[in-house]
Amino acid sequence: MFSFRLHDGNTCLGIRVRAKGVVEPKDILDELRRRFPKLVLQIISDKAVYDDEHLKWVARQSWLAKDRAIMLAKRVELDLLMRVAGVAQIADALKVAGASKDELFLILGIGEERAIGSLRSWVKREFNIIRPGMAKTIPTQFSVSSNELNVVGVGKEDLLLAERGLIEILEKY
Repeated sequence: MFSFRLHDGNTCLGIRVRAKGVVEPKDILDELRRRFPKLVLQIISDKAVYDDEHLKWVARQSWLAKDRAIMLAKRVELDLLMRVAGVAQIADALKVAGASKDELFLILGIGEERAIGSLRSWVKREFNIIRPGMAKTIPTQFSVSSNELNVVGVGKEDLLLAERGLIEILEKY
């Protein structure tokens, strides 16, 4: 679980979870949006994210793009999913980073601290919270070479992936 302040004072919360029982991710997202209408919410497949820092960089990118009116999609939730996946089409982003039944996923919420606190409490009651594993693997959608990893250096993989995702998208425009 992570939480941090964005440039405009809003808070971003990310929680890695597994659903209790068999539930469609779309139903989970609909329920979250119904319960927390003041928050920007998205669920993302754990397989598409390198680590929490990777997701933090992508969330910052999307939130700044929203403020500057240069988003990749009309809604910040979709912009975020596209940036995580490193693709220029929403349908492709759903294939790469969309959550599936019976897998780990991340709930990402952005908004005022009070609403984020309510989201945090509700998620803790309704889901099994999962701590990130120690073994990190680069998501396959980025095709990062070992040379690139050597150049960027140890501990900067998350920033490389956030940048790489943005470059992949821009090259397709």
